[in-house]
Amino acid sequence: MNLVTALLTNGAYGYPKGAARRRKATILACLHQTANTATAMQERNYANRAHSTGPSATAYIDRDGSIVRAIPPGKYAAWSQGDVDHPDLTIPTVKAAVASGVNMNEWVYESLEVCGRGAEPFSTQQFEAVAQLVAAASKATGIKVNRSTVIAHRDVNTVNRPSDPWPAATREARLKRVIDRANAILEPPPAIVDHVVVRGDSLSAIATAHGLTLRYVVARDRMSLRQHPAPATGPPVWTDLDARTGRSPVVILRMSTKDRSSMKWKSRQFSVISVRPVTSAAAAMSVSGASGASSWS
Repeated sequence: MNLVTALLTNGAYGYPKGAARRRKATILACLHQTANTATAMQERNYANRAHSTGPSATAYIDRDGSIVRAIPPGKYAAWSQGDVDHPDLTIPTVKAAVASGVNMNEWVYESLEVCGRGAEPFSTQQFEAVAQLVAAASKATGIKVNRSTVIAHRDVNTVNRPSDPWPAATREARLKRVIDRANAILEPPPAIVDHVVVRGDSLSAIATAHGLTLRYVVARDRMSLRQHPAPATGPPVWTDLDARTGRSPVVILRMSTKDRSSMKWKSRQFSVISVRPVTSAAAAMSVSGASGASSWS
């Protein structure tokens, strides 16, 4: 990210004015469009005018994706979405904020003003910058990225901001684009390493040997695992090949042996799924997962 820090100096933020946050934010970001042709720094300078009563934002984003950081979100709340009017109460965080009686601004971590206007105000670079900021906010706060924690200004004010930052026809798709990208940043696709499975190998041993985290089992080419009812404690029990794909906190596998029917899978102690060839021939297999973490047991 190309980020320039130019903090506001006029106290146009916080409650009371200029004061630090009084509550922990529970909404990662509220997205806005500036609806004009001003640059991010021009928007920041306007917010920093003397005796300002708002608006302000934690960050302004230029058309090329450059970011101007105006307010440190962990310390202060911006004045960007306090104009609550017929809010969308189907969104849990918005409903909770309205019911609390606390100013909506204090519920929001990042108030992001994106420089643009019209029905498609975000450039490709701005989508990426917003997603990067949302992902960073999630890391900083521990709040998950989803439709309840990434909202549009319209969600707070459906009367005067019905298309901020997007009209109804495209709003959900555009928000999903931001949310999906932010989650991809937080959890990138796992690396793939090759491992030749021999008789007696277990998935935990394979994962440990390659510094992988046991997460999911996904068998390809019409092969998967059947999930049996989960025990009272511990992970679900998996056994045998089946026609549907299942999910469990174990390693991702991709079969590459020609004779896939020669492989059998069996659970052991609700924790380790062993892989043993039926024949004495070794079977080639790829194992993937996030590196640098230990497996569960």
